[in-house]
Amino acid sequence: MEMMEIKEVRGKKTPGALIRDCLKERGISQKEFALRMDLSEKHISRLINAEVQLTPDVAFRLEMVLGIAAKVWNSLEAEYRDSLLREQLLEGADDEQKVAELFAYDELVSYGWIGAEESAIQRLTALRRFFEVAKLTSLREHAVLKSASKSPDLHNREDLAALAWAQAGRMAARKIPVNATNPCGLADMIPELRKMATAQPEKFCSKLQKSLAKCGIALVFIPCPKGVLQHGVTLLDGERTVIVFSTGDTDDNEFWFWLFHELGHISLGHVRQLRGTSMQDEKDAHSWARNMLISWKEFDSFKQQGDFSEQSICVFAKKQGISPGIVVGRMQHDELIKTGSMNYLKELYELEDYRTE
Repeated sequence: MEMMEIKEVRGKKTPGALIRDCLKERGISQKEFALRMDLSEKHISRLINAEVQLTPDVAFRLEMVLGIAAKVWNSLEAEYRDSLLREQLLEGADDEQKVAELFAYDELVSYGWIGAEESAIQRLTALRRFFEVAKLTSLREHAVLKSASKSPDLHNREDLAALAWAQAGRMAARKIPVNATNPCGLADMIPELRKMATAQPEKFCSKLQKSLAKCGIALVFIPCPKGVLQHGVTLLDGERTVIVFSTGDTDDNEFWFWLFHELGHISLGHVRQLRGTSMQDEKDAHSWARNMLISWKEFDSFKQQGDFSEQSICVFAKKQGISPGIVVGRMQHDELIKTGSMNYLKELYELEDYRTE
């Protein structure tokens, strides 16, 4: 057999299988081959049966004896060992397979987050790559997730869908250049952010992303899989802070409250807690968001007037530099008006995948 290119012999499963074919073609016994290779018959037998690794030294000898370049043997050995390792990683992966089966895999493919695969093993491997983990069961650890949210239940489809959504946002955020995270700078920027609350998304989203990037926060808008009820989630990707926000229809009150809720997690340091957030943390982020959008003192004065008419609400909102819908949302929360009352003052938003220029 003459010198061969790698592509001509890659169809063989192991280097040993190719050696066996070469010996058969040439009518050489293993004993004679061992003599020509200057190796023991036992070692040759184990080499052919893939019981020992093919070393660079043996690859060089094979080149001399069989006329197939050493780089071909080394490449075949590397490919075989790689496939063997992958098979070993899949052994005993029953728990992972159960997790993988709970993902709405085709939906993730439809969003372009992951490639289409047919077999269960291929899908499991693709999910590992997508989440950047060796095993899907690692996703229960907050040291891996680094997010300001509760620990996920890997037996719950909605929790898994939320994890996929967050991961898609984490990866999309890597395309956004940001400064070093600066919570103090974020506090100084709150007035600037509040001023954006009187415009439509197509007017403020790009500006909002750029402003947050100055504080080290990458804001991305990602479509939510079915069953995910979250508006946003805050997480870490290395040293950068990421806020993932859902696209689709919402209103100004929901958008700004939940955005400020996530900013509250950052400002209060919750995102760096490896245990995730507690119920108290969530309450604290709620309070932070409400008071940053409308100060407690200003809102208390508004309540004391006792005039909750549309005109009064609009005057107060203009004075605060925010939209009337945010005031209505605060009033509904504090039970000053009924839930659903005066919702017509809330501006409807249609959030898209806005990107920075």
